[in-house]
Amino acid sequence: MTDGSFLLIEEAPCSGEWNMAVDEALLEHAADHSIRSVRVYGWKEPTVSLGYFQDIDEFADHPTWSKLPAVRRLSGGGAILHHHEITYSCCLPASDRWSRHPPDLYDAVHGAIVDLLRPAGVPIQKRGQRLSDDSQFLCFARGDERDLVIGEHKVMGSAQRRRRGAVLQHGSLLLRRSEYAPQFPGLFDFGLNFAPNLISEARMAGQIGQSITESIQREDFQRVPCLAESIKQRAKVLQDRYRSLEIR
Repeated sequence: MTDGSFLLIEEAPCSGEWNMAVDEALLEHAADHSIRSVRVYGWKEPTVSLGYFQDIDEFADHPTWSKLPAVRRLSGGGAILHHHEITYSCCLPASDRWSRHPPDLYDAVHGAIVDLLRPAGVPIQKRGQRLSDDSQFLCFARGDERDLVIGEHKVMGSAQRRRRGAVLQHGSLLLRRSEYAPQFPGLFDFGLNFAPNLISEARMAGQIGQSITESIQREDFQRVPCLAESIKQRAKVLQDRYRSLEIR
């Protein structure tokens, strides 16, 4: 696909460098070719993604996280440990109404996840107030008003980056705790009785992707099996940049 709007549910998890290179390539295609995309993907091994402006030393000095693969995201915010979670990205061109007021995109996407999960018996909601400053290293230890929480526990957060008016928003939904950060429970750690006909771990990636496309009120999204060759080729060029944690 070379134009239009598409939804991609990645079947196979990928490396951190590739995932971030693809997100940047999709942002470029949104800026240059007005392509709208929603992508849902996984990580082939536990990986730390640092926010764009975070200090490498804080990561390098940690006795556990520093031993894991790491990549620097294009977006800001705190570091995320990608393990037992689902990641999404949404890229929209400057002409899209959501790009003209990006904070509304947080509300739309997070609201869609609430609407997906609450009927299944998940007491998930927006936090509604800011609870902490940005001094915490990990994103899930911070408290933004747009976070999604179960009780007092953050289970979803998102961040953005803009380029030539286009916007990239990507975020992470925790499914289960990681042994590398056991203080952060995921959806399936609360002992909830899910309605299996409404939600299941196996189907969740597709359900999240569909919910996000509906939240941004686009009816022309086509589900595609893979990335267009032009996007793959651009991501391959960008991938080398993500092998370094230096700010570029």
